[in-house]
Amino acid sequence: MGNQLAGVSTELNIADLQEGLIQKAELGGGKGRLLKGLHCESEDGECVVKVYIRRDQADNVELKKAYRQLKNIEAKLDAHYQKVNQSPRRVTNVCGYTRLQESEKAGWLTRPYFLVSLYERMMTRPFMLPVTKLFTAFQLLKAVGELHAAGVAHGDLKVENVMKTSVGWVVVVDMAPFKPTYIKHDNPADFSFYFDTTEQHNCYLAPERFYNPKEGTPDFDDPVTEKMDVFAAGCIIAQLFLDGDVLFNLSDLLAYRKGAFDPFKTLDRIEDPHIKDMLRHMLQKDPEKRLTAYEYIERWTPTVFAHYFEMFYSNVIGCGLINCSPDEQMHVLYSRFDDILDAIRRTRVPYGVGPDNKAPPETGALNCGAPDGEAVDDDLQQGLTLLAQILTGSIRHCRLSESRVLGLNVIDRMAEYVEDVTRLQRLLPYCVALLADTGPLVRAKAVQSMAIIVSRVRSFPPSEAALFEEYIMPSLSKIPRDPSEHVRAVYATILPELAFHARRFLETRQLINRASHTTSMDGITAKGGYDADGSELQDLYQTIVQDLQRPTGDIKRSVLVCRSLLQGITKLCVFFGIARTNDFVLPMLTTFLNTRDGQFRRTLYRQLVGVACYVGPTSLQNFILPCMEQAMNDMEEYVVA
Repeated sequence: MGNQLAGVSTELNIADLQEGLIQKAELGGGKGRLLKGLHCESEDGECVVKVYIRRDQADNVELKKAYRQLKNIEAKLDAHYQKVNQSPRRVTNVCGYTRLQESEKAGWLTRPYFLVSLYERMMTRPFMLPVTKLFTAFQLLKAVGELHAAGVAHGDLKVENVMKTSVGWVVVVDMAPFKPTYIKHDNPADFSFYFDTTEQHNCYLAPERFYNPKEGTPDFDDPVTEKMDVFAAGCIIAQLFLDGDVLFNLSDLLAYRKGAFDPFKTLDRIEDPHIKDMLRHMLQKDPEKRLTAYEYIERWTPTVFAHYFEMFYSNVIGCGLINCSPDEQMHVLYSRFDDILDAIRRTRVPYGVGPDNKAPPETGALNCGAPDGEAVDDDLQQGLTLLAQILTGSIRHCRLSESRVLGLNVIDRMAEYVEDVTRLQRLLPYCVALLADTGPLVRAKAVQSMAIIVSRVRSFPPSEAALFEEYIMPSLSKIPRDPSEHVRAVYATILPELAFHARRFLETRQLINRASHTTSMDGITAKGGYDADGSELQDLYQTIVQDLQRPTGDIKRSVLVCRSLLQGITKLCVFFGIARTNDFVLPMLTTFLNTRDGQFRRTLYRQLVGVACYVGPTSLQNFILPCMEQAMNDMEEYVVA
């Protein structure tokens, strides 16, 4: 079920269910059979309404029974939270129904709406990293254990009933005590009616939930057991690590029940042996051999689940952070960042979550020659990857510019520790998104953060080889005409560094192309050789420099922007080369001599020393020395000095 629900029958008016309920969309494309569902808007916010339309008088008894079962679940969960000194409204991995109501025409259930299910998240870019999958599996087992500790079994656990929030929090929804515990093995109609909401015959039911009348009839009043939920959780975790491929369809599960199908051959696609061992244990046909959800966490920590997962779950995310507003989250992450680093280091073990669980580099990853710097242990890298998911999931929803700036400061700190794939696919895109922010301080900080992130990149996959030409520079194309002088000045300051790293990426790409003796490799397209690509890159940056110091429309020439540009003028000369420095940079500096601002002229003369060292004696004699002689006659003493 989850968000994959069919639309309500046209015989039922949505206004008949609840006053103030507004239908927003049908869910599931009409594939639900037992319950019909809608995405609605109510006074309490967005919600999912799941409706059972009465067919005859016999439905009254079943509705009242289901109502009692759901109420019993609600009471058990509340009693459990109170027993462990937790508020019933604390942030948990379980979300029950908020309303259980009925009328003459129907009975309906209401729960909060979640945008994305786990299945949808698995199919959405950027794809989940191994550590993210592990933490998702960890939270799923925590949710199942939470239910079982309260004396509740889910009954219909599947990927459509596991939700994933933007900050990576897992929420299990749609407990189904009203669905049958046992169904006949040779009648797919019952399975389709109660459990196959996608019409794809994907099956997450434990083998013992199917019965053969010839072998005996079970007690249909028996509830779903904890071991049945554990098997379903194993199917979900297997699908998570199989990149969305379902482990069982209905026919496979029935064959597995008879011993005619081996799902463990499919599990061999999972590289980590510890994950495979855990899944084999969870998917045993004999329910008595399966452990509880909490026991799986305990037994497979730290070989599968890192020690710091519990700290993240209890003290970082689950301690109320995801209950905070996005602005509060940014302040908490900024103030507690060093504490989180220390906590991860304290819980570190020699093998962390296992060497096999590092993010695998894409085929043909290129070393772009950045300095390695201080070695960072795997646990710290992966732990901060989880933190990055929380940060990037909330930063764009902050109402205050100050909070977004704090979030970008945290991104700067994260960029020092995380893996390159996280830098390029998780951090950088959110900085680019904030270039369009309404606050000038946010835009300026986003520009700085982009420079910091790319400076930390040590290697990149072939798909990122044209990162500057096709992504970074087009994203920054509007900054030279930004109405804020501060934003333009910041861009001018970091432009030489961006040029250096653009050259670094280009050189790496060209070296690989030459080594392979081909014009393309794994998605890298050589446009015309190193000289042609380098000249094109220089043309791009020359245009940017001209735009920054040239007045256009309402934007006047800014002394602050030109002074910022001068701070890295020597690096720009190195980037442009001697020929283009003589043809473009030196004439530009000549125009700067006419500026009335004495501090600007002082800065210019100071920077000319570095330029002179680069361009050589000819340009020094013909251009720079005459400029210095002119400075000796300047009207400002501090310029002459």
